[in-house]
Amino acid sequence: MDQVFVLDMASPGEAQQVTSLAEGAGSPLWSPDGTTIAFIGTVLSDPDAVVDDPRPPESKDQLRRAPVARVARRLDYKHDGQGFVDGRYHHLFVVPATGGDVTQLTSGAWDVSGFDWSPDGKQLVVAGNAEPNADLQRALNLYVVDLAGKRSRLAGGFYLASPAWSPRGDLIAFISPNGLEAGLLERLWIVPS
Repeated sequence: MDQVFVLDMASPGEAQQVTSLAEGAGSPLWSPDGTTIAFIGTVLSDPDAVVDDPRPPESKDQLRRAPVARVARRLDYKHDGQGFVDGRYHHLFVVPATGGDVTQLTSGAWDVSGFDWSPDGKQLVVAGNAEPNADLQRALNLYVVDLAGKRSRLAGGFYLASPAWSPRGDLIAFISPNGLEAGLLERLWIVPS
């Protein structure tokens, strides 16, 4: 599984591994002051959604066995290119840049699809949909999450990506097509933070 490593370029040596999530970590982003790294990790948010074949893998019978049926209770039952969700979702984490305890900032049956640090490093803007029955909607929302994991909805109803905080901290930009239809010309949108 992919993990986050840090390499000090002033005194090169071995890279230091700062994450060790069982399901992997990716998309690392330094905090503005360089002391913390935010990243997306995959976690098992709904253990009841995991579908494993309970039958022992006997060598001769394994090829003849019919697969275990899967029952999808959500429209977002698969991640593109990654297979069945099986209760696994992408969430936002932070870790000190020097290593240490990893803190999970988001949780639940939804995916974080993008994020950015506020200029003061005290909050992050997150793209995703944490609303009930989010799988029935194509729209995503913007949330502001503090380092304690407190989340508040900032804006929503867009098919959006790539949230970015302005250098002054008063605006958040993101890209979205003009409406909810994918494949349309994407435009830059700005909302107050």
